[in-house]
Amino acid sequence: MLSFVLFVTPGSALMYFIYRFVRANQQTAVVRIDAARSGALMEAAQEASAVAQGTAQEALAQTGQALRIARTIEQVDENVRGLTEYLVARIDGEAPQRGTGRHAVPGGEDVPAITGGAQEGISS
Repeated sequence: MLSFVLFVTPGSALMYFIYRFVRANQQTAVVRIDAARSGALMEAAQEASAVAQGTAQEALAQTGQALRIARTIEQVDENVRGLTEYLVARIDGEAPQRGTGRHAVPGGEDVPAITGGAQEGISS
């Protein structure tokens, strides 16, 4: 019994502490690998974010240019329409008032739409 107490018990305790030390080192290695992966993923995400931000700024600038061009086109359209109306009035006199609606005929009353055979008693 004395040999058990003197050799086996301290040896078991030493083996337990060695086991715990090895296990802690394994866990530390796993944590370091995870930290390295997380750092790499974070760096890649930051680069992707920078690229996306640059693309968004470029798209915003292009949108602004497109809006300015659209405003210019609208102003030119208004100027051309005004000039056309002026020239028509100078050449032909005042333009006749046109009827409103989809089937308005100049100088006439609104005409109903020709829709289809079944609605007006026409069979095909």
